[in-house]
This record gives sequence, C-alpha cells and structure tokens, in this order.
Amino acid sequence: MNSHLTPQQLLSYLDGELPKAEIANTAQHLHSCWTCRTEIERLERDIAVILDAHHESFAPSMPQPPSAWPSFDALMAKTEPQPKKSWVRFREALQSFFMPARGIAFAALIAVIAVLVVFKLDTHTVSAKEVLRQVCVANDKHNEIPTAQVIKQHVHIRRLLKGQNQSQSEAMDVWKSRRATVWKSSEAEGEESAVIALREEYAANGVAIDLPLSSSTVDAWRKLAGGEPAIKSEGKELDLSFTKTSELSADGLSSVSLRIQPETWRIAKMTLQFQDATFEITEDNLSLVAVSALPYSLLAELEPGSGSVNGRAQPSVGRSVAETVLSPEINLDAVQLNVLMTLHQLHADLGEPVTVTHTSQRVDVSVWQLPPERQNEIRMALQNEPGVTVQTTAPVRRKGEMTPAISRPLSEASAKIMVAPDVEDETLAKFFGSAEKEQAFTNKLLDQSSMVLAHLYALRNLQAQFPPERERALSSADRAQLASIVADHGAAAASALRALQDQISPLNTLFHVAATRPESDDSATSWQDESVDALSTARSTDRLFRSVFTTSEIPVSPRDALPQIQQLLSHLVVEVHGLRKM
Repeated sequence: MNSHLTPQQLLSYLDGELPKAEIANTAQHLHSCWTCRTEIERLERDIAVILDAHHESFAPSMPQPPSAWPSFDALMAKTEPQPKKSWVRFREALQSFFMPARGIAFAALIAVIAVLVVFKLDTHTVSAKEVLRQVCVANDKHNEIPTAQVIKQHVHIRRLLKGQNQSQSEAMDVWKSRRATVWKSSEAEGEESAVIALREEYAANGVAIDLPLSSSTVDAWRKLAGGEPAIKSEGKELDLSFTKTSELSADGLSSVSLRIQPETWRIAKMTLQFQDATFEITEDNLSLVAVSALPYSLLAELEPGSGSVNGRAQPSVGRSVAETVLSPEINLDAVQLNVLMTLHQLHADLGEPVTVTHTSQRVDVSVWQLPPERQNEIRMALQNEPGVTVQTTAPVRRKGEMTPAISRPLSEASAKIMVAPDVEDETLAKFFGSAEKEQAFTNKLLDQSSMVLAHLYALRNLQAQFPPERERALSSADRAQLASIVADHGAAAASALRALQDQISPLNTLFHVAATRPESDDSATSWQDESVDALSTARSTDRLFRSVFTTSEIPVSPRDALPQIQQLLSHLVVEVHGLRKM
C-alpha cells in the first residue's frame, strides 16, 4: 500500500470487518508506517474511553436480563482458537518487534540508557561539588538579615562520646544580627553540656561562632576536614561528606557530613566527627525576629554598644533602646587602642581594607571587604573587647553619603621594565646582564618601596585617629601602647628603607651619583607631623622608582633620577628615625 490508510479502513481493521485479502495488506502497512500505527493506537484509546464510560455510567443503570445464558461460555470456549505454545509466541513477538522501524527505536533506547548509566556512574565527585555550591548560594540568600531584624535558628545538639552507648542531647537558640552571633542553651549548662563541649571544639579549631547550619560555618569545618566531597542519596535527602586524609591528633576532626534537602538546598543536619566524640546538629526551625521584640539583655549582646556594659543592658528612663548609651565605666579611647594593637599584631593595618571608626557609643571595625577566613580571624581576636562592633556585611548607605577612606593598596603600578633605544638603557642592560635579572631587580625594588609605604600609610591612619590633642588626653598606659605601635611601624619602615638603599647603591656607583649624608633634625616635632612628612617623601621616591624602572607615561632617565632618589632617601631616613624615637 503506497498511501496512508483512511479512517474507515483503520476502524474496519479494528472491528475485523475488512476482507481477508485486505487484512494482510493492512497489517503489513501498519508494521512499516508509523503514522498509521499512531493513528490506530489513538483510535484504540478512544474506543477504550467509550467502553470505560459505558461500564461505569451506562451499564449499571440497565436492568438485569430476565434469565442467564448458561450455554454462552461453553459456546465461546468452542469458538476460541487453541493457545499457541510458548516458544512459538516468543518467536512471533521477536519477529514483530524487530521490524526495521522498531529496530531503530530500540537501538536509540539502548543508547539513551547507556548514556544515563555512564552519567550516573561519573557524577559522584562532580555533582558533589555542584551540590556544595548550590547549598552555599541558597544558604547565603536564606540567611540574609533585613534591617531591624535578627535571625533565630533553633537547633538540637546531640553529643556521642566514643566507646559509650549513651549520648547527651540539648536544644539551643542561636541569634544572629548583622554585628554578632549569640548561642543560648535552652537548658542549664552543666559540666556535661553538649553546647559547652561544642563551643570548646569551635574555639580549639579556630572556627568563628556563627549560625551552626550556615554556609560560612560549613565552609570553615569542611576546610579543616579536607578531602574531596562525596555524595550519596538518603531517601529524599542527600548526604554530602568530607573525610580527613592526613594524620589526626588524639582529639582531631576526622570527618564532616551534611544532610541536605534538594528541594530548597537547605542544610537539615551537620555531623562533626572527632576522634573522641561526634556532634550531630539538627535544625528545627529558622525565623526572623524584629529587634524591637528582643529583651534588653539579648539586644545588648547582639548590638554591642547600643546600651550595654560588660554584656548587660543598661536601659534608662525616657530613652528608647536605640538611644541608650554606654556607661562612662568603659573608656572608648582605650578600647580603640586595644583594637588597633590587635589589628597591628595581625598585620591587618598594612594595606588591608579594614577601617576603625570611633563614635560616642562604640568602636566600629569594618572588615566586610576581606575574605571570609580573614574576617573570622579578626572577629575572633576582637570578640572579647567590650564596646566593639565588627561589621562583616556591607553597610547600607544613603544617597550621597561618602564611603570612609581605607588604607591605600600596597601597589598600584605595573612592574614592567621599560625598554627604549637609549644609551642609558643599554648601560643598564649591560649592568644586569639579562632582561630577567633586570626584571627581578625591579620587582624587589618596588616590593621594598611598597613595604615602606604600607607602614607609613598605617601611621597616617593612626595619626588621623589620634591627633596630638586626643593623645594628650590618654592615660599613661594608653600613651605607652600608642607609642609602641608607632615605634613598631617606624622600625619596620626603617628596615625596608635600609634594604632599598643597599639595593640602589650599585646603580649610584654605575652612574657616579655621590652619596648624601642625612642631616639630623633635633627640632621638636610630633610623630603625627613626622609620619605625614615621611609619607609624602616616600610617595615621591616611589613615583621616581616607577618612572625609571617601569612602563610610565612620564619616563625619567636613571642619570637624572638617581640623584633625586638619593636625596629623597636621605630625608626619609631622618624622618623615619624620628618615628623610631617616639
């Protein structure tokens, strides 16, 4: 048959009303024509719907026949053909199935199944990383804190000690504002408290106190565990785990596992397995609570400086919560100096985007531009300072409001050697012997110059916060602490300056630049003024270095620049020496 079957032919074929000669031709056509086969299957479905409707709606309403037909079953048994043997039916089914069109479809189905199997076998590590990424994105979005609200996460902590059948279980409320996180156990914290034990593990491993089931906390623990992530299905949930591969101490972390809900990518449970104990942290609920609904004692911990002294709220008559102030018992000048000393010891005052601001109520430390690990390090170092707020999220600024100035980056210019057809450049090329050595010289020179600038910029920021009149109001102990920070920066700048002079000395000899003896200055100058002068001199010197040894819009020849550099370095030695005496 060359054309498609008509609807009348298809319906007659289904009803068995076609002549015998046409039945064979029609069957053969249906085996080779997908269009007609699809159409006849549609007709069969329509007929099935009609029969179902008849049996469900029409037939029950009909009255029973007056009498049964006892001979009907026997008559049908005589007319039905005898069943074929099993092997005959199987052979005919194979012959029918492996017609050309069906063979192509079957091969395509096998190929799809093979691809799915290979994909399934090869997605354990790749999909684990993707799941972790989705979890971090979802949790960061879910844990955003709106204005005038805090997060409350209710969790259960279960502690299982190694070698013991019994466990300790405890409920805990975790409160998180934009400034702090507070753990509050729902039960009395005794010697066997699971909350206290978990807090000790956080402190021992340097993990910041945060929402236990959050992306930042998970990220900290998984980095301690190390190893490649592995994933497996646990019913409708996923189990993502990290296993430590290096040698462990007696109480070290061995593995971290997360129970994840794929619908929302939320972390339902985290298990921390140590050598001596295992902690299971399960989330029961997470909600947002208005700040106005918090008790004073909790607000004092979540909003340091908004009316608290040593962790306790001090509400006053006639004042709102936002208007309560710190007690005079806390000296914020001393607090700010402690903060600056801590940052200095962490080398966080050498060009990192950290700002320290002082108000009448508190000291604010902004670290939101730092990587999460560095934020946690600084927050942990300052967590016991009263009246200190560590800001880890970007502040919301009104239109037209200026952003506070931060420390200048250590290096802003390219360190690429400038090559020009010049006699002096040929002299430099012969002196260094190769472009690689010349490049190494330039990199080292600019690193030392950047180090001098870093310490002088730190002093510039320090003098802006403690001008002479404010320094005079400090106690003797606070002035001594301030002088210690100034002296440290002065000594470090002097050391980098000496390295600069030693490095530039061979070039002075090459271009016959006479040595300049630094002139001593015995005038009484404050370290604040001295640091400003020294920074100005160091910046001029750095610009000359870059004009001579790097690609610059205003190139300067070594013969012209080196005498100026020598003179500037001599002035800088005197100014930095004055800082060391402070």
